[in-house]
Amino acid sequence: MKYCGKVVVTLKPGVFDPQGMTIRNALHALSYREVEEVETGKYFRVTLEAKTKEEAERRIREM
Repeated sequence: MKYCGKVVVTLKPGVFDPQGMTIRNALHALSYREVEEVETGKYFRVTLEAKTKEEAERRIREM
């Protein structure tokens, strides 16, 4: 059976995020001064074949 899952990849804590800083600065320029921090990452939608829902969830968590 096919299952669909989401994988979100972000930087490790403490790693400088220049894209996040650029977005935060742009939001400040647009009068969203209350934004303190922006963290960027990547989002993946994964479709995989698995025998059970539990197996699919386990494999996606491993990613």
